[in-house]
Amino acid sequence: MTAGAPRRRRKVPRARRGCPVRARLPHRTPLRPRRRGDRALFGPDRTTTLDVRPALRTHDGALLRMSCGRRLVTPSAVRDALGDPAARHRADPAGHYFRTDPLFGTGAERYARLDGTVGIGSGRCIEGGVAHRVCEVL
Repeated sequence: MTAGAPRRRRKVPRARRGCPVRARLPHRTPLRPRRRGDRALFGPDRTTTLDVRPALRTHDGALLRMSCGRRLVTPSAVRDALGDPAARHRADPAGHYFRTDPLFGTGAERYARLDGTVGIGSGRCIEGGVAHRVCEVL
């Protein structure tokens, strides 16, 4: 490939586990209004695997980098409710599987303890976004 030559887009083949797509997820932060790095893998068995990488600002102004894999399994009974942004927050969290595994990084000394911390959590839809309850794995 020569310098300045346009890159050819390659079609990613459909995998046994699903079809990978670059996703524009509706949950944005002021630090990353366009989250172009987010990716989603939609499986044939109604599972969705998400890879999101938001930048977060703490209450005291420190910046945190987060990389987070998420697994969402939506049974047919709740699929329509989760697909509707206006009704998504009313879906019972017990009716679907939503887990997350965040990793954090920061240059702020007061949050250095988060570097290398492994977390595991569960998520649920709330009005206007998603809430996660995350615990540190020791």
